[in-house]
Amino acid sequence: MTSFVLVHGAWNGAHGFTKVRRLLNAAGHEVFTPSLTGLGERSHLSGPQVNLTTHCLLYTSPSPRDRTRS
Repeated sequence: MTSFVLVHGAWNGAHGFTKVRRLLNAAGHEVFTPSLTGLGERSHLSGPQVNLTTHCLLYTSPSPRDRTRS
């Protein structure tokens, strides 16, 4: 089994990986598709305080509630 972290681009969200996430899971892989703070499903959290550090902390956070895991 391989683990994948799929990171979306600007103005998008984790929802863009629905099909590929399903295919990778079906092949037995573990897939993480977090939405960046202030974008996609987390757009309501946008503001001047959101920056690259915010996004990096999302990926390095040990808290599972900060990530979408399949």
